[in-house]
Amino acid sequence: MTDEIVLLHVDETHVRAYQALRTTWAEVGNQKQVPSYGHHAHVSIFVAVDVQQGDVVFHRAS
Repeated sequence: MTDEIVLLHVDETHVRAYQALRTTWAEVGNQKQVPSYGHHAHVSIFVAVDVQQGDVVFHRAS
């Protein structure tokens, strides 16, 4: 029996159907209005790559 080491590089990303408003400039007393439609669709994507073999594992979670 041989011991084999598998080295994986793993990363994830999150794709959203809406943009989150982080910061903005506005005149004093004139607050920025951002429409919200109540539907915040998103999907998360996870990927692992076997560094030595080049094999890719892909998983999508919604």
